[in-house]
Amino acid sequence: MRIGISVQGMIGNRTDGGRRYAIELLNTLVPFVRKLGNQVVVFCSKGDDRIIKKTIQNCHVIPVCPPLEMAFLFKSVRWTLIRSHLWSTRNLEWHAKKTQVDFMHFFGIPDYSYTGYCIVTLHCLQHEYFPEFFESPITRSASYKKMLNRADIIITNSRYTANSIKECFGSEFDNKVITAAPLGGDPRIVIQETDHKKVIKKYNITKPYLIYPASHSKNKNHQRLLEALSILVHKDKLNISVVLTGFDNFPRLEWDIERLNLKKHVVIIGKVSDEDLNILIKYSTCMPFVSLFEGFGLPVVEAMALGTPVVCSKVASLPEVGGSAVLYVDPLSIKDIAEKLKKIILDDSLRTELRQAGKKQAANFTWEKCANDTYKAYEKMKELL
Repeated sequence: MRIGISVQGMIGNRTDGGRRYAIELLNTLVPFVRKLGNQVVVFCSKGDDRIIKKTIQNCHVIPVCPPLEMAFLFKSVRWTLIRSHLWSTRNLEWHAKKTQVDFMHFFGIPDYSYTGYCIVTLHCLQHEYFPEFFESPITRSASYKKMLNRADIIITNSRYTANSIKECFGSEFDNKVITAAPLGGDPRIVIQETDHKKVIKKYNITKPYLIYPASHSKNKNHQRLLEALSILVHKDKLNISVVLTGFDNFPRLEWDIERLNLKKHVVIIGKVSDEDLNILIKYSTCMPFVSLFEGFGLPVVEAMALGTPVVCSKVASLPEVGGSAVLYVDPLSIKDIAEKLKKIILDDSLRTELRQAGKKQAANFTWEKCANDTYKAYEKMKELL
């Protein structure tokens, strides 16, 4: 097979799980697929080819971008013309035909200039469950239905997300091939004590800390976490802080910190390197992951792989990821979050138990397994060609 993989719009300056999925799976999947005798062509946004070539040797990468002769047009007009097929034949369809790929695997939203067979990865349907978190949930829902209808095969990042397609859209997708390829972590990460000391000093972290790696999306539930922290600090008198990563500017959160008198107990360090984040997670007392909704929950796997105890929401895909290796909470209950955090902070034996159980559970989620599950979808596609 000659397989096309599109990561257009998935890398760039993004710091979310979509970028992590694209880079980690590419690094594992491309060599795996080639080893089985297949050819791979990776299509990406302009500039991302340099990132991909740094990590994958001899990778055939093609940046798909507007041609130079269109530079005089405004960006919005330029993209409208391209998507409407009114300008330039050198879109993804042109490149796919030139490279003679048998089908395309889109790691995210498809490039609709391509008209051949395709596989689409669906990361989540959060907007169907929490439409209030989105400005135009109806438009978003229509866009996702179009994406899923476009796909000949759908890959999801969890069994929960696979089941949610039929739950949200009914019998419309009964005949669609839907397969799950859960994401992975890396249990082989080795961190030196000296590295830990440097990173703690770098971010000016002075207290024992919890860490919550998350964007400032509404589903991440930061406000209730801070309310729970306020109980731990002011009522229970625990000497603890929370380190927040993933965003630089969140005015509402800063207002909550001021309101709850938590300035000395919250450290916002923004976007950090994967290396620093792994160190911060490994040496935290525990990782609260109190999200209201996740299509998978990659930080939970990564924390368990690093031996960090996790206090986790019992919603959506998270029980599938955490299994019996995490301490579950009701993310809508500030009291429950505070009580479970206090329990894990004060109970050394519980933390040891969760560290051991977490490493075993994390071993069920690797990028090698994700690549293998993805390749099974490619084998199914071969039957459709």
